Amino acid sequence: MFLKRNQNCSFVFLQQLGGLFSFAMLAYTLLRIIFYTLYFQQANVDRLDVLISLVHGLRFDLAALMYINSPVLLLSLMSFFYRPRWLTQRNFAVLFVVLNLPWIVLGIADLAYFEFTDRRTGFEVLAYAKDLITQLPQLAVQYGYGVALSIGLIWWGVRICLQYRPQQHWRASPAIGVMCVLLTLSASALAIRGGLQKKPLSDLHALTWSSTDLFHVTLNSPYVFLRAKTVDIIDFAWFNTQQEAYQSSLLAETTWHPSPQPTQAKANVMVIILESFHYDMIRSHPQYGTPAPFLAQLVEQGLFFKQAFANGRLSIDATPSTMIGLPNFFKKSFIRSNMMRHHFVSLPNILNDHGYQTAMYHGAYNGSLYLDTFAQQIGFDEYHGFNEYEAVYPSRAKHQSSWGVFDHDFLSYVAEDLSKKTEPFLATLFTLSSHNPFEIPASLEHLFPIEDNPDKFYRAIKYADYSLQNFFKQARTQPWYNNTLFVITADHTSNHWSQYPNQTALEKHHVPMLLFQPAGGIAPKDSRKVVQQIDIPATVLDYLGLYEAERHHILPFGHSMLNEQGKGVALFRTNGHQYMMVTDDKVTLYDKKTQQFSTTALASDYFSVRATTDEDAILQKKMRGYLQMYMDMFLEDSLYPQQLVTSQ
Repeated sequence: MFLKRNQNCSFVFLQQLGGLFSFAMLAYTLLRIIFYTLYFQQANVDRLDVLISLVHGLRFDLAALMYINSPVLLLSLMSFFYRPRWLTQRNFAVLFVVLNLPWIVLGIADLAYFEFTDRRTGFEVLAYAKDLITQLPQLAVQYGYGVALSIGLIWWGVRICLQYRPQQHWRASPAIGVMCVLLTLSASALAIRGGLQKKPLSDLHALTWSSTDLFHVTLNSPYVFLRAKTVDIIDFAWFNTQQEAYQSSLLAETTWHPSPQPTQAKANVMVIILESFHYDMIRSHPQYGTPAPFLAQLVEQGLFFKQAFANGRLSIDATPSTMIGLPNFFKKSFIRSNMMRHHFVSLPNILNDHGYQTAMYHGAYNGSLYLDTFAQQIGFDEYHGFNEYEAVYPSRAKHQSSWGVFDHDFLSYVAEDLSKKTEPFLATLFTLSSHNPFEIPASLEHLFPIEDNPDKFYRAIKYADYSLQNFFKQARTQPWYNNTLFVITADHTSNHWSQYPNQTALEKHHVPMLLFQPAGGIAPKDSRKVVQQIDIPATVLDYLGLYEAERHHILPFGHSMLNEQGKGVALFRTNGHQYMMVTDDKVTLYDKKTQQFSTTALASDYFSVRATTDEDAILQKKMRGYLQMYMDMFLEDSLYPQQLVTSQ
């Protein structure tokens, strides 16, 4: 017989696992302390923040250990009722060591590897596995003392694990055993999830408690490796260097000179991202009229771009595009991928250095889209979500939508909060209510009768537009209003109402884009220049006269929309395997499957593409430059290479 049935449940292996877990947690903490000492001891952070980082790191350690040790955990629980005859306490300890030793080695190796990557080692290290194996002898010599010390510590730790035995053996009835199994599995699932928060534990949660400077200290390498959501980086080889790729991306562009002086110094900036508004929201439907009449009226008072495009198709893609200037050429959402461990310089980072107070507003429940932790990572001083709204209006918070605070309530809260800010400020507002399931507060349903609206999405857009109108009505009475640049766009389009065309790749990305300055700082005009979400950081800095000083902090994919001489460009991924570059008169497409380029001309109505047999070699080379530059930046971990901007 291979199995032995237990009359009473024996807890000996679960007890043993608990002790071994404690040793492993101690080892992870020791590695974290060494890691901090090597790389962050000189950082300008408070000692309390260091302690918080060490404590918060236990959460990531526990999650990693639960992943790694799930086989021995299940084996220990099974032994309550049936024990394989080969299962002895020594064999159990050997199995634990075999499962955990590679990850301890990874953590030790990362103590040296971090010096070269400035980030925790993730799944991408496998791409260099062959090179690392080749270099092992040389690395062993270079880090001889560290290797010797590591071997000694590992040997000592392995001996402790193999010799550890529980002092007492607990037993219980089968009923108690079943309860213990259920409780243990529930606790294990909770540990893997990282707690009861809205979103499962991710890298971004390393920012929530401790200082952002200690982000890498809070994490551990096994967790990063196991939980990393890798992206489909392509190693293009069209150009020999990033410099060549960058120069190719500048083809067919007109040289321009941004204002070297801060002509609009200390102006406030407010970026408003409207949920699910595609361009047609401001066009009048022949039967139902305009679903967003206020926005349609507002675009007549500012610089409005008729050919504006979102760089992604999801709400989670909008913030990296608008605040960092980074398009998403990957299949996975950028915020949820391991690419977020790279260092970015965002618009709030830059304006913080120029004396701005920065805040992000999103009325959803905190944790939605990871926006609260992402906002902290990219430098916003404050984040305001449902929790912050509830703290001010606890009674109102009880009567909100399934997603969070209704737009009219939250936008009123935003206007009030901005009036408390010290100028100048940067505020980013992300609306909510025009998201599926398109709820409208019961108290306002009479303003949007169902019989007057053809579709619940159309109705939700009208309500969102009404909320935006009330926000501006309230903002106009505030002293900061006339000194504010408003940048209004949408996160993405929507296909919830078939009356609006949303079939082609262009239509699926076609969004409004408005620059509005109440005091007349920007002249009203309709522009047919192609623009995109990632142009916003460069545009804001150009308006403020900071572009020249901060150009080395601006990713080379976006351009100032205020540059009237330069040709526009928009970049996005479509249909899962195609990359598209839209210019003022043509569309260039690269198909990853066929590895072929094609260039076609935009039709006069700019909604569709007019077929042509002419190949545009210049535009295709330009697109090659953008694609390779983008991928190389992540492959080489050089998102802001100085040599690119110095030759601009």
